[in-house]
Amino acid sequence: MIDAELYGEIRRLKTQGESHRRIAEKLGVSRATVAKYCDGGHIPGIPATRTPNEAADKAAVMAAIRKYCEDHKNGETRKHKINAKILWRDLHYEYPRSKATYRRYWAEIKEERQSETRLPLAFKIAEAVQVDWKEAKARIRGVEADLHILCVTSMYSYAPFMKAYINEKQHNLIDGLVSAMDFTEGPWIRY
Repeated sequence: MIDAELYGEIRRLKTQGESHRRIAEKLGVSRATVAKYCDGGHIPGIPATRTPNEAADKAAVMAAIRKYCEDHKNGETRKHKINAKILWRDLHYEYPRSKATYRRYWAEIKEERQSETRLPLAFKIAEAVQVDWKEAKARIRGVEADLHILCVTSMYSYAPFMKAYINEKQHNLIDGLVSAMDFTEGPWIRY
């Protein structure tokens, strides 16, 4: 590895029209080093980014795969879907590539064909709550009792609200939901 000063000298001599051999002789480095650094493609101290060597006719193979999919989409069934193995089987004579290459190209095309879905990750105030019953045992005035606890969690603030009842009947559920709305100031907030 060379330092920045030597790199600058190689670049300066190259811009003055010196040959690789002459630069190597003047600076005492190999011609391979001069060839590597003279055009500015490599800079000392900065690692070179590597890009995979894609075939020059990748676009042609991808176009053939897309055309194959269009031509055979009516023949697809739930059991017999187009996949990379089928593409390789039917196209590799015309476009000789490895199975791995067809898998990679097919993955890229499938990614293009994915429809974008949207899931709401944020909720408005009082838009949604999670409601569930839990059972617990409690000792009330020395007597052990089974309690049913209504748990309500606001999806906006994740604020938990719990209220205990003797059973899980409908009137207790309604009372618990009303109490939870009072606790969270409910959906009737005016803006």
